[in-house]
Amino acid sequence: MSHSVTRHMLATDVQAASALYTAANPFASLDAITSWTADSLARFPSLHFVCVQDGLVVGAVSATVDGTVGTIQDIAVGVPRVGIGSQLYGEVLAALRAHGAASATLWTHWRCASAIPFHYAHGFRMERVLHTAGIVGVPDGEDVIVLIRML
Repeated sequence: MSHSVTRHMLATDVQAASALYTAANPFASLDAITSWTADSLARFPSLHFVCVQDGLVVGAVSATVDGTVGTIQDIAVGVPRVGIGSQLYGEVLAALRAHGAASATLWTHWRCASAIPFHYAHGFRMERVLHTAGIVGVPDGEDVIVLIRML
């Protein structure tokens, strides 16, 4: 495998990152994720990262912060089990700490529960199951697993 580089996401990376996010997100459309990622990148540029290999975005993570709570909004890799996700977590968790976050949360859809061991390996623990209702961009009636990690 070629060498990969993890760096801050640029506006020119949004489309490629959004394609990865959509593939990993069973209830979001490419248009909705692209719009959200572009808006979020503009608001929190230091909390969005990509992993680039041979000029292609092969992984991405986007986070937001509200007070002392950071939220990993999306994390996805195109090449699993080669350390890209770990690189991305290292960058985004350090950035959340720098923003004053004391904890980080994330959701994983029940259909993506196979990712839970990966999140556990990075210090996250299950907090609860949430039955979605009235959340913008998320259909009502979806079950998601909420994970949390202290920073």
